[in-house]
Amino acid sequence: MLRFDAVHRAVEGLMEGALIGAPWDEPLLELALAVEAAGATLVRTQPGSRDIVLPTRSIAAPVAEYNAGLHPPDPRSRRVVMTLDEGFKTDFDHFATEEIERDPFYAEFLRPHGLRWHACALIAGTPGDGVFLSLKRSPLRDPYQAEEIAALDHVLPRLRAAALIAPAMVETRAEDQAQIFQRRGEGVFHLDRQGRVLRMNAVAEGMLGHSVRLAGGRLTACFADEQPGVSRIVTAATTLGQPGLVRLTSPDSASRPLLLATPNIGAGRDVFAATAALAVLVDARRHPVMAPPLPRPVRDAFGLTPTESSVAALLAAGLSPGAIAAHLGIGRGTVRNHLKSVLHKTDTTRQAELVALLSRLQ
Repeated sequence: MLRFDAVHRAVEGLMEGALIGAPWDEPLLELALAVEAAGATLVRTQPGSRDIVLPTRSIAAPVAEYNAGLHPPDPRSRRVVMTLDEGFKTDFDHFATEEIERDPFYAEFLRPHGLRWHACALIAGTPGDGVFLSLKRSPLRDPYQAEEIAALDHVLPRLRAAALIAPAMVETRAEDQAQIFQRRGEGVFHLDRQGRVLRMNAVAEGMLGHSVRLAGGRLTACFADEQPGVSRIVTAATTLGQPGLVRLTSPDSASRPLLLATPNIGAGRDVFAATAALAVLVDARRHPVMAPPLPRPVRDAFGLTPTESSVAALLAAGLSPGAIAAHLGIGRGTVRNHLKSVLHKTDTTRQAELVALLSRLQ
């Protein structure tokens, strides 16, 4: 039995999440449970790209198998077409009972995973470039009834409003982050989940052709041997949500810019085709305002050993070589040797220059 009060609370939770840019997972699961579904998915369709699926944790395992192609052909992908003029549709709007019973996708994939019946609606965009909400019910439950679909259709305008708000809020978070770098005069590129450049600021546009360029709408290194590093950090930031850093070469021998890729937080960024990550060109020659601890992406970019990383971090935090030796319990000569190695690996010549570089990369 569909619980109308729980449905409305879940929809309001989704609306609140859209307004503040919060994750959709919990209210999406609440909505699924309120309609006696095992779980739900938000599915993004895009021309020429694979679908992006955000599942509730309750059905994450079968969705992962589906995404990996470990299933018979899905008949819905060939026959189901929905528009914003329509409400929620069930399996029986597209298939006869006999087709559902004998189809391998329903019988050999969905049923063993405890899934069977669907209620699905387009909540944003178009069938070929939009976002679908699918509520998936167990075979132990009855298929969705007319009165349940009517109740879902009643809250559908609110769901669609949330789907319109969500990408704007995701972009607001990305823009807030970008402003921090822009105030420092850095070149900032907004990237989508496929690593394509959505937009860039004026500084970034002016830096194109020096250490990076655009090729096929994607950010690439001007020097071929540096491209693997650029691809690695962009992929990590856009698909894994992990920051990364790589050093680049510039025709200006006095400048060795670094490319920082930092993810935009929130699962909704992918489903709503918003900014997935920022790529920032950092001019390491500028002097810092403060000297924070050394981040892991920085030490990975320069290939520092754990001890070299500790020495560099303490130096950047303001400790003298003598204080560093006391803090780490090693000799001053050992600290000096580590500092020489760090200076060599970071292409700096003085401790002050090293501190400026590391602090700038916080």
